[in-house]
Amino acid sequence: MNKKHFMRGAMSFLLAGALTIQPLTMAVEANDTTYYEKTTQKQVTSGLTYEKKAKLTSRGWVDIHVLKMDLNNPYVDLDILRSTNIFGEKLTVSSMVNQSAKNVAGINASFFNTKENPSDIIGAEYKDGYVVLQNLYNHYDKGVASLIQTEESIFLDFFSGDIRLKNSAGIVMDLYGINKINVQVKPVIFDQKTIKTTAESLRINNSYKMVVVDGVIVDHKMPMENVAIPENGYIISMYKGLYEIYFETFKIGEKVTLNIANSLADNPIKMILSGGGKIIENGSIVEKGTILSKNTNSPRTAVGITQNQDYLIAMVVDGRGQSIGTTHSELGKYLLEYGAYNAIHYDGGGSSSMVARPLGAFTSNLVSKPSDGTERKVVNALGFVTTAPVGNIENIVLVPNKNRTMINQPITFTVVGYDEYYNPVNIDHSNVSFSVDGLRGNWSGMTYVPTISGKGRVFAEYKGKSASTTINAIDGYIGLALGHKVLQIPQNGTGQFSLLATDRDGYKTAIDIKQATYTVEDPSLGQFEGGVFKAGQKVGTTKVTIGLKGIEVTGYIIVGEQKALVTDFENLVPTTMFYPETATGQSVLDKTQLVDPSQKTSVKVDYSFKKAETTQAVYTVFDTNPLIIPSKANSLSLQLYGDNSGLMFRGKIVDSKNVSHLITFTNAIDFTGWKKLTATLPAEVSYPITIERLYVASVNAKADIQGTLYYDMLEKSIPFETSHLEGYDINSLNDPLQENRPTDGKFNVSVFGTTSGRNTLLDEVVMAKTYEVMNQSDLAIYSGFSNVDQSQLKSKTEVWQDQYKVSDYPEVKVIHLSTSKNSLYKTDGAQIKKLEAELSNTDQKHIIIIGNNSPVKTGNFTDKREAELIHSILRDYKEKTGKNIFYINANGYTFGVNYLEGIRYVDMNGLWYNAQGRSLNINNQFYMLNFYMDQNELQYKIENLYTAISTE
Repeated sequence: MNKKHFMRGAMSFLLAGALTIQPLTMAVEANDTTYYEKTTQKQVTSGLTYEKKAKLTSRGWVDIHVLKMDLNNPYVDLDILRSTNIFGEKLTVSSMVNQSAKNVAGINASFFNTKENPSDIIGAEYKDGYVVLQNLYNHYDKGVASLIQTEESIFLDFFSGDIRLKNSAGIVMDLYGINKINVQVKPVIFDQKTIKTTAESLRINNSYKMVVVDGVIVDHKMPMENVAIPENGYIISMYKGLYEIYFETFKIGEKVTLNIANSLADNPIKMILSGGGKIIENGSIVEKGTILSKNTNSPRTAVGITQNQDYLIAMVVDGRGQSIGTTHSELGKYLLEYGAYNAIHYDGGGSSSMVARPLGAFTSNLVSKPSDGTERKVVNALGFVTTAPVGNIENIVLVPNKNRTMINQPITFTVVGYDEYYNPVNIDHSNVSFSVDGLRGNWSGMTYVPTISGKGRVFAEYKGKSASTTINAIDGYIGLALGHKVLQIPQNGTGQFSLLATDRDGYKTAIDIKQATYTVEDPSLGQFEGGVFKAGQKVGTTKVTIGLKGIEVTGYIIVGEQKALVTDFENLVPTTMFYPETATGQSVLDKTQLVDPSQKTSVKVDYSFKKAETTQAVYTVFDTNPLIIPSKANSLSLQLYGDNSGLMFRGKIVDSKNVSHLITFTNAIDFTGWKKLTATLPAEVSYPITIERLYVASVNAKADIQGTLYYDMLEKSIPFETSHLEGYDINSLNDPLQENRPTDGKFNVSVFGTTSGRNTLLDEVVMAKTYEVMNQSDLAIYSGFSNVDQSQLKSKTEVWQDQYKVSDYPEVKVIHLSTSKNSLYKTDGAQIKKLEAELSNTDQKHIIIIGNNSPVKTGNFTDKREAELIHSILRDYKEKTGKNIFYINANGYTFGVNYLEGIRYVDMNGLWYNAQGRSLNINNQFYMLNFYMDQNELQYKIENLYTAISTE
């Protein structure tokens, strides 16, 4: 789009005085500290890029999605997207974008009436003669700002309109707007740009209608009289109180004049798309117009324009999930980072969505993460349109379904192509030729099966264009691991472990469970058949040993679950709430339907919902008799007497951190009579939890509905204690760095786990032995929380003290991380950048990192995404340099090595041990990690602090 040449609109707007809106100053919030930032950018089409920026700040993660449009590029344009089926129909942004092959991206736009479908926007739309206009909708600072294109420029400002109809007698009819389908207060104009007949909308057809053709009133129509919208005119829709006035004063045959004025004077307009308030004005963050929840972190959508009008910036910030969202001023800061000089809000919250077409693809995908979990349906979107001609193929991209595989296992490839304007090009895959360098194998169409191990490069060629990628084929594995150490199975149910093979580089690949052997310690609980465990009726726990090619791992199976009654509701006094005003109902104790004759009462819920698209609910509230779950539970179950209504039955719980969670017993009551329903409790809740309410809910009721439900016997499922079952199998990894080689002359580093919390004689005895053994090494490292006697330390010693520290030795670099708050950035925010910088300046080939939480151990880091980030930093550095990296964690009862994507994560228990009764086998409870290294090579050994003694 060339911003200097806009097409003149079909409807001319007359002069009106521009609204004067005084700016409201605001204090910009103190900047959050950014600890980490990563940006990825992809081309969408000529003149349009999509960029994702992930920030880790002092308050959490922020995900920013940006479409950057070159306003000087002639091959990309803007458009207003709506449903092409029914005027005002709400659709997702994805659906709107994919209505046309020319659409390549979009963001949600105007605020809208959420209660109706079809629905109205708040504000104005105008594009090539198509008009939606609301009369004087932005008075002073209460209104909405708009994206506006004229013949001369593109800008962001407030826009207002004034619409009046005047007859020959000088009587004026104030009109609310143009093509506003849900308005009842004032008359509204409808033209052929939106509907062809009033029959397309029940609301319009149910009104009184005045028909105007060529400036003359030609007819008055009563409700339910269908009217064809005249091509050279319009209709005016109004309700009874207005018709009684205006049908008398605006008579059939009378000439009328329609005056449409706006605040842009006589500037020819190409497009208007209203949003909310202003965020940035002339390079400064401001509050003008409609600013919603300015100090609340929410998902938000915005559009900005650079000072020289060279670029348009469309931005969506995710919120209410992994990304914390943004406040008004923070959003302004992010827009300024992208060069926006002026910017406005579009609708936010659950509506915030961004869609973009991947390179080489023919359809567009959702790239943001809406807070509802799925896209919300909206009325309109700001669309990005390609106007480029379709050209010849310019480039191809080769995409494997995976980059690593076992020998004789397939890798399937996809080839996509695009032209010089980044338009997708159809690929005839039968004409794609492949070759492989560095590997031998067999091709079958687009699938390759390597027959030898190693690293290879795959090349694809199509019509003179080529692309390549790297693959790895592994001939075997050095270790086994289970996807989950503990498997819980219902009585008489079935289940299976996922078995993962670890290759020499630490990458794990799923293998066929049927290849393994299984030994069940307590066969009375069930048996394996073809890798699948079939449980019996007995409830309990058993150890399972799984073996394959000489390597064994252990897992545990729990059959059944423990249940406990929470309440039978008999002594409770429930109260009732309902939402919104279209819902009514009552919750009471009742004797009509009982799940068990021995019970006295159940809870009866009468409900009534009106036809509506919005969610409606009748709540049973337990405010006077709180239902509390004091400790961890897997799920809640209750007996529900259904009425086959298809309604939802849900609950709301509040945890100890005052965080609310919704739980679902059923998404559709599709049964009649009593049935037991179960709702899973979120894993992240903090106990104790309070069951605040149980409720029946309707979503998008197609008709009025009413009925009665009963429920009773609320139970909780108590999880079996499994912490003592977790851990590693010491001998399940044949690590090449554990090969037994001579250690003479090597630099010896000994590592022991936590030594704090000693409170028994055995602890002191073991500690004395630890000093004795550790003092024989060249470097002793006490990891985890430590309580050491400095006078006992004879060797060079490193003691972890929960603070960032780096120690350099010729053979090894030792990095201490502070992780006491189960996080790097929450404990010491500068650590992530320090770690990256330290790694980039490391000369040593061997690196030992000491922390008290492992990024790959479930539950160690409160921020799972931060844990993934730390691992990715280490993994990427390993892939780039090939150096040996060990991450030592000492905060639990387990000892073992998890070799993951090149990084060896070691859990050390130190003096933490599990005693069975009054006995303890000290040989298999206290371990040390010994490294033997020079500047080039390293080997490590897991060694017992106490050597086993045989009496034979």
